[in-house]
Amino acid sequence: LKQLDHPGAEFGNFVEHVPDPIPPSFTGPIVPPTLTTVETLDAYFEVPVDTGNGTKVDFVWLQNGEPIHFGSRINGKLEMGMASLSFKYVLPSDMGHYVCCVTTEHGRAETQSAELVVETTKNLITDTQLKEPKEYNDHAGLQAVQDLEAMLNAPRPDNFQEDGPAASPTIVIQPKPVGSCVEDETVSFRLQYEPSNDPNLVVHW
Repeated sequence: LKQLDHPGAEFGNFVEHVPDPIPPSFTGPIVPPTLTTVETLDAYFEVPVDTGNGTKVDFVWLQNGEPIHFGSRINGKLEMGMASLSFKYVLPSDMGHYVCCVTTEHGRAETQSAELVVETTKNLITDTQLKEPKEYNDHAGLQAVQDLEAMLNAPRPDNFQEDGPAASPTIVIQPKPVGSCVEDETVSFRLQYEPSNDPNLVVHW
């Protein structure tokens, strides 16, 4: 007991070993370095990170130097050696340069920037059914009316009989989908039906 109360010299110089501080570091670049996508689609960035031996780890993503606030549309994670930034859908305001920063009590690390390019749907021509110029529509509409009047007013032989359609009208070409649209965007649908020369036929949308 006396020896336990008064340890020998071999215990007198004991000093607890404290590991050297290891600051955080990124072990690779942000992937992809440049991402081009379309408005309303999703987007995703990730970058490998070593948080060192700090116990208080914090991370943040910056857009054009400003911190990003996470929510239901934009979310960031730091887990299993990977920092990620995901967009459920992108908006034009998301365009810019993105940087990830990791901080511990031993230091701070920052990535090189990655770029997000967002193309708006108003600048995309996704289907041939987009409305033609007004001059073309006016000319085509006038020509169609003139052709119909010429057919109805054409001279008829003495033995001409007014025959109705042989069968119920049918749609030959269905309208094509135009994809996603935005407010105030002009779109049009077209179909082709038979018989096309029945003056009593009425089309309802």
